[in-house]
Amino acid sequence: MVLRLLLAALLLLPPAAANSQAVVGRSQASAGPVTFGAGTASAGTLSQASSLPALGPGLDFSLTHRQMINGYKEVEKRLDAAADAISAIPTQERDFKNTVQALERAKETYGETVFPWAILSNVSPDEKTRRVARAIARRIGRHALELEYREDLHSAIIAAAQEQPALKGADRLLLADVLDGYKRIGAELPLAQRINLQAIEKRLAELSQAFQRNITDYHDGVEVNEQDIAALPESLKSVITPAGKGTWRLHESDRAFRYLLAFSPDAALKDRLQSYEDSNPRIKNIPLLEDILVLRQTQSRILGYKNFAGFRIAANMARTPEKVESFLQDLKSQLRKASGRQKFHASAGDDLSDVPLLRQYFPLERVVSGTMEVFGNLLGVKFREIQTQAWHPDVRTFELSDSVTNRRLGIFYLDLYDREGKTGGSWTINFINGHELQTSEYRDPVAMISLQVQKNRPGEPALLEPQQVEAFFHEFGHLMHGMLAKGRYGRYTGTNVPLDFVETMSKTFENFLWQPEILDKISGHYKNPSRKLPPYLKTSLLAFRQATSADTLLEHVATAALDLAYHTLEAPMDTARVLREVFLDYMGSPAAYDFQGTLDFLVSGYEAGYYGYRWSQVFAQDIFSRFESEGILNPKVGMEYRRKLLEPGGRKDPWQMLKNFLGRKPNMNAFLRGLGLKPEQPPSPAAG
Repeated sequence: MVLRLLLAALLLLPPAAANSQAVVGRSQASAGPVTFGAGTASAGTLSQASSLPALGPGLDFSLTHRQMINGYKEVEKRLDAAADAISAIPTQERDFKNTVQALERAKETYGETVFPWAILSNVSPDEKTRRVARAIARRIGRHALELEYREDLHSAIIAAAQEQPALKGADRLLLADVLDGYKRIGAELPLAQRINLQAIEKRLAELSQAFQRNITDYHDGVEVNEQDIAALPESLKSVITPAGKGTWRLHESDRAFRYLLAFSPDAALKDRLQSYEDSNPRIKNIPLLEDILVLRQTQSRILGYKNFAGFRIAANMARTPEKVESFLQDLKSQLRKASGRQKFHASAGDDLSDVPLLRQYFPLERVVSGTMEVFGNLLGVKFREIQTQAWHPDVRTFELSDSVTNRRLGIFYLDLYDREGKTGGSWTINFINGHELQTSEYRDPVAMISLQVQKNRPGEPALLEPQQVEAFFHEFGHLMHGMLAKGRYGRYTGTNVPLDFVETMSKTFENFLWQPEILDKISGHYKNPSRKLPPYLKTSLLAFRQATSADTLLEHVATAALDLAYHTLEAPMDTARVLREVFLDYMGSPAAYDFQGTLDFLVSGYEAGYYGYRWSQVFAQDIFSRFESEGILNPKVGMEYRRKLLEPGGRKDPWQMLKNFLGRKPNMNAFLRGLGLKPEQPPSPAAG
């Protein structure tokens, strides 16, 4: 699952400010006693802090807690000093380079130093390090707001824009986006309204943190006995948490919980597990959500928008809530047609008895090396494992380089094993986005993938379930997008693209997994790698994929429609009533229970943007249709994909990028064919 910004969720920045590090994942926000007071780091600490984002292999994660805190304070001090110097430039000397570009470069230098520290809150095995990192993350968020609301900097940029001759390319785009960013935080409004907006932003941050905390702090569980866990493999029995004599406690994040929910023959136990999974703090979060919706509506109207959806979607491909509503209604119509035709797929996919056997053909190392082989050949890149000191011994580091020029393109980390203290889910982040330096050098990107793979017994390889293999392909798509996107400024590289386009590359990569020639390259029995998936298991695997039926997709679309309704209807509102009405419209029956309080995307960067998953999927299917027609492993098409879709990042309009790659306007034909429907003048997201 992709969240627009892990840091936006962690820091709770406003939409205009949260535009630095694009991420896939789930944030972990919790309080800690670490604070930042006045003080200056020692010279030795400064040296280490300054060298953190070095151009050499990897980053330095060996700093002590005190070095991180003092280093952060000094880096923030430097950014403030740079901002003060920019503000002090005489009006007659002010121009784009010494004002707009200089401030952008100062922010990039600051961000690439402190963001890696902040991300340790999600991956460090040390609890104190996580608390320090969370404190740094919170301070980054507060400081971003302080900088965004500095009137002297706003005035300086306005003056530079007025005196600036015509700009071209990335410079013109940067100036336009900076000016638009100020409009989107209300910098041009009267003082009283600006003060009101800042108060709303602060309150929204508090409510959003509480909403997420209610979810992440949900620590109850399901108590099970010996009979209940009889179906568990011994490797999972050894890691579950004892609750008393002959009993154990399972949590939904446990591999044992997921295994029993999928494979236990005990229907009553599966019902208990499902009931627990569905009983997150939905009641506790409902009043918080309803307060959040009121504040967002007030905020958007102060900024001149009819509703919050209009405010958020204006910066996306779709541009307007009306276009999104039309898209979702079209999908609803098509998915209902497909529903009956896919019933047999769903029933086949519901039989997961082959999954334990399938896992034997997907040892983690084979999947990783096979994936790199496939996309290395397809995209013209090479992967080389290098030795660095990461945040945990299990983390592996790789160098990415161009196959022809041998030029290094970046560094990335694979943190694939589950462990205590690590943020759950599958996600990808750029620690550093690629960008030009003032010295004419190029700052290579640094990124990571995080999964939650369960380790096996010592001496035995970790084995992946089909959905974990798909998750790795998905995240690898984000990784390649983040590593290969190139640009003058970091805000246009990484995966910094419109929110409703950010999943397109990752969804495209998912499609490769299900091709027979790809399955042969990434699979091999863990005892004998030359043994590939037998035909009957390939059939079972494809049935497993088809278990994501039209009905399941329709439920996703209904959830996107719910998100849109929450951010277009008049607030205050009864969120339970809206939930029932939307699901009745889309699913033909009301939702089984009020689950809106469990939807963490509503407060973590995807609010008024959940439609982007299906929007991106439509484009991904269209993109993949070129590989289907011209060769799944065709390097010519792969290089076009790299040049025309991955490398531009956020520098170009997504509509134009799609047209350049497809040779036509994008449409929904390939998506409909995947549902077993014959396209007949199919609906399509209207080109912008």
